Amino acid sequence: MKKLLQLLVILHLFVLGAWTDVMAQTSTVSGRVIGSDGAPLPGVSVVLKNTQRGTTTNTEGRYTLPNVPADGVLTVSYIGYVTQELTVGNRTTFDVTLQSDDRALNEVVVVGYGTQRKIETTGSIASVKSTELVQTPVANVAQGLQARVAGVQVTQNTGAPGGNISVRIRGTNSINGNSEPLYVIDGIQISNSSPTDGVTTVSPLSTINPNDIESVEILKDASASAIYGSRAANGVVLITTKRGKTGATRVTFDSYYGVQKVNKTLPVLNAAQFAQLENEVFKNNYYSNPASLGEGVNWQNIIFREAPIQNHQLSINGGNDKTQLALSLNYFNQQGIIINSAFQRYSLRLNVDHRISNWLKIGTSILGSYAINSGVTTGSQTVGDADVVTGSVLGAALGAPPTLQPYRSDGSIFPFGEQANGQYREVVNPLNFTAILNQTGIRRTLANVYGDATLLKGLTYRASFNVDLQNSLRDTYSPDPSLAKQI
Repeated sequence: MKKLLQLLVILHLFVLGAWTDVMAQTSTVSGRVIGSDGAPLPGVSVVLKNTQRGTTTNTEGRYTLPNVPADGVLTVSYIGYVTQELTVGNRTTFDVTLQSDDRALNEVVVVGYGTQRKIETTGSIASVKSTELVQTPVANVAQGLQARVAGVQVTQNTGAPGGNISVRIRGTNSINGNSEPLYVIDGIQISNSSPTDGVTTVSPLSTINPNDIESVEILKDASASAIYGSRAANGVVLITTKRGKTGATRVTFDSYYGVQKVNKTLPVLNAAQFAQLENEVFKNNYYSNPASLGEGVNWQNIIFREAPIQNHQLSINGGNDKTQLALSLNYFNQQGIIINSAFQRYSLRLNVDHRISNWLKIGTSILGSYAINSGVTTGSQTVGDADVVTGSVLGAALGAPPTLQPYRSDGSIFPFGEQANGQYREVVNPLNFTAILNQTGIRRTLANVYGDATLLKGLTYRASFNVDLQNSLRDTYSPDPSLAKQI
């Protein structure tokens, strides 16, 4: 009996060792990937699962991947096709046929006054879901579309918090007019800034909380004009906000906090180098000992700062078979990387749907927001003016002599005309721009009331009434720079 047990143990160890040797063996795996129509698929990703090792197919659909363990699993994936996973084992050749993924075609999208499956639409429609919009902290819903929709160009006109953003669908369509698309939020038509507003104004879209959005559909082609008329000439962006869902009441709180900073500043002369250059240019010795001045003042370090950005939202969602409700409260605060610039937003959203009977349903959507934008002149819009560069905080920071001081001993701004015997009296202290009060408060309310009546099976009549109320107040004040205190 004892010898039998010893024999079994030896046999077990032998089998285990042999199995380990087999699993430790690696081989080169190759093959060809084709579609369901038999055509080769180039650019297909073939990756060893749970690793970063992989390859892609060539123009003939062929691939080769070395050093693949016998216990490995290959993941074969391609956009628009169903992903396959293959266990290697003792095989070295895998020819794969990928099937088309039709799930995206069954997705329901908003098209004008109703919804359709993608496969049934004849126009060019792109859809972006809420999870994609808020992957990065954004103040404007248009920022969430950047690099996510083919054929749509999103340009941030200014880096100021809450600044305007241009959206172009199929390029610029007008020379003198507005090329912005039409925005429709829960059936309410709004417009972005007009051509005369300038690129530094606050975007109307910044008053809307991106976290409240369920999905964004972009109608790209001329078929949108059949619904919205000439206002859809530049395309249409349909924004649908989140609505209540049947079930237990859900209370959620979302929050994030981050810090923004300038990644790289422009190299400039320090005080010693500047003084030496001044002596050489003007052929004098105004600076008797340039080397003693050292580094001096880097004005970019004076106007730039590490700026916090934060967002906090409380949401309540729930309802029963008759009534559904969605409520959210949001606070967003983005401090600018230039001192004294900031954007704050307080917003409230309330969506209510109530079914009165089997054939009649009513509901409302209310979006209210209050935004406060504190701006600093970062770029001059005057063309042909001598101050087109220095007439802004950035231009002045690059042109300010590093031999001068930003503040007096009491913390007030030190005018350049009072320094260096008035030699630089025509140069503006960059802090003068940050001392100017330029604050805009925007109150906006988007309200919609609708009624759905089912007249016949498959035929529904909707009556919708909406309003867009907006008012703004701009405060500007330019103090005496010599009396302005350090920020």
